[in-house]
Amino acid sequence: MQDKDIKFMENSLPFWKDLSNEERGTIKNSLIKKTYAKNTILAHSGDDCTGFLMVKSGQLRIYSHSDDGKQITLYRLLDMDSCIFSASCMLRNINFEINIDVEKESSILIIPADIFNDISNRNLAVKSFMLDLVSSRFSDVMWIFEQYVFTNMASRLSGVLLDQASLSDSHTLSLTHDIIARELGTAREVITRLLKQFQADGLVSISRNRIEITDINGLRKIFKEQ
Repeated sequence: MQDKDIKFMENSLPFWKDLSNEERGTIKNSLIKKTYAKNTILAHSGDDCTGFLMVKSGQLRIYSHSDDGKQITLYRLLDMDSCIFSASCMLRNINFEINIDVEKESSILIIPADIFNDISNRNLAVKSFMLDLVSSRFSDVMWIFEQYVFTNMASRLSGVLLDQASLSDSHTLSLTHDIIARELGTAREVITRLLKQFQADGLVSISRNRIEITDINGLRKIFKEQ
């Protein structure tokens, strides 16, 4: 393991200081380091347990999908974020299958599930961290499903556009209608119809594979009116 990897784990894992020298050595010796290109499928429902995943740099999309192929984004992982659901085999009585796509080239560190599980069972600080992370991610997931059930599609669409503008730090978004539909778990035709209405209202300008936000405050108002 390189010194920069150790420094990364010291900064991103609050329990690192509470590990014994033996536990740190076990993690260092088992750590998997990988770089994934954009549009790589990192994990898919039904795959073997990936392990405890940490993002050094990049952007991952975590989503669920139905039997008929519809998708809904649950949350994203950015620099220094961690994913416990990629090691869902460690979570007793929780059957939570997720898919992970790489949206930007990403540098990933992975602690194998059996190693992380063994240490968490012996170290209270690691166990506490794991439970806090599970709770936080479930809160993210429940918020998404509340949006799906109780919020109108115009508000949800405005939320996606605002999120993408924040992620890209730009009002010009390289998005197709299919990508947005997949993000929201709906049909492409629904998104096309709403974007045309947004354009008529002066909120966005639509061109091929691109959406220009022309009234971000107007989108924020729609989002808050959910």
